[in-house]
Amino acid sequence: HTFRLDDKVCLKCHKNPKTLVEESNMKTSVLLKRLKALLDNTTDKTSRAYRTAKSNYDLVIADGEIGLHNPTYAQALLKYSISLLATESVWK
Repeated sequence: HTFRLDDKVCLKCHKNPKTLVEESNMKTSVLLKRLKALLDNTTDKTSRAYRTAKSNYDLVIADGEIGLHNPTYAQALLKYSISLLATESVWK
């Protein structure tokens, strides 16, 4: 398995790989934007929650494909990070 988008290869396992990529990118992009807004609005940039969320954000961004190589994991990281920051802000 390579990460090069090739319909002939992808169609062996996926019915519509282009739609799969588009849907994954859309979900991940929404989560990235939401997390970025939370990171930007966090006042305590030294908190454990902030540092963890920022690391997860940076990891997904560094992928270069907005999590396409492992969208389930990327989206789980982003959701976890959002919950960390959202929970932290509720308790302040």
